[in-house]
Amino acid sequence: MSLTPEQIAELQAKAAKVEELESRLAAVDGKKGEILDEKKQLQQRLKELEDKEDARKKKDLEDQGKTAELLDQERKEREALRKQLEEKDQLIASEREQRVKDRMRADFLAVFNAGEVFQPEHAWGLLHSLANDEEGKTITTYKGQKVSPTELAGKLRQDPQYAYLFKPKGGSGGMGSKPAIGESMETSGNPYLAGGSITKRIQLELDDPDLAAKLKTEASAARNKG
Repeated sequence: MSLTPEQIAELQAKAAKVEELESRLAAVDGKKGEILDEKKQLQQRLKELEDKEDARKKKDLEDQGKTAELLDQERKEREALRKQLEEKDQLIASEREQRVKDRMRADFLAVFNAGEVFQPEHAWGLLHSLANDEEGKTITTYKGQKVSPTELAGKLRQDPQYAYLFKPKGGSGGMGSKPAIGESMETSGNPYLAGGSITKRIQLELDDPDLAAKLKTEASAARNKG
């Protein structure tokens, strides 16, 4: 069966449309390839940027670690210097305190000397807690009253508890041979007499065994006389 001219024209038109469609599809495929290529390039570029960012972060962490180490080292150095300064301050304070103690001892012994008491060093050991430093001066405290070392000596000479430390005025008797101010033996401050301080006895025996033995003998003699 032969085709009519109209049918032939229709078929030719359809064929032309198919060719056009195939051509358009081929163009789309080509464009798709370009898009895929561009996508791959973008992905590669993104990966490069991400790798650079990771490398930068890693370097930052390393730098931070070094910075932290340096800061820690500086902190330790500051602490060491601060400790050295504190030790110097303590040493200065200790030396200052020792100078004050030495000066108070010298001031005390200048009054409680060998001509005043039987044993100056023993007197200092017994009475040093009464001495204080006030504005560079040696002040002693006796029964709540602040007095100079010279005034203290006069008061203690009159005190039965301490009178035995002092030599008789105008005399040269031995320790305890005669009460310093004329009291009876029972009130001369000998701790080994009846009613004497046990604490004083122990202190004497620790500080001055010879004096303790002498006072024991005198106390015994006094009891025998009684």
